[in-house]
Amino acid sequence: MSYTRPEAVKLGLLLPMSYRNAHAAELDRVCNGGGAAGYGLLIPDTMYLVSMTPAFDVHDWMYHEGGTDEDKDRADDWMLENLHRIIKAKSWTPWMRWMRKRRAQKYYLAVRMFGSGAFNHKDGNE
Repeated sequence: MSYTRPEAVKLGLLLPMSYRNAHAAELDRVCNGGGAAGYGLLIPDTMYLVSMTPAFDVHDWMYHEGGTDEDKDRADDWMLENLHRIIKAKSWTPWMRWMRKRRAQKYYLAVRMFGSGAFNHKDGNE
């Protein structure tokens, strides 16, 4: 996976301090773009030709760190906000911005409903 932290910082994405401080090799090991590990071909990292990988990598990192159900919710909420920040920065027309936001909402609903198995629960809940 490519190292995306510089782009995430440039785009003004929400980033946990642990992500900011992590070594590039660790980020590459943990972060795999859209979808859980092994599903990369099924879940694209782009939304209508714009890479969303930095937002997905932050989400992967937060899932790797894990924690409580509230931490999972925060990771999912930050993913949606980060997707919206990328969309705002890289969409030149209102039509494409609208299309990408619709797609982002679908990704968000998917992780909210089906992401629990990939989240590192540290409180015994799943």
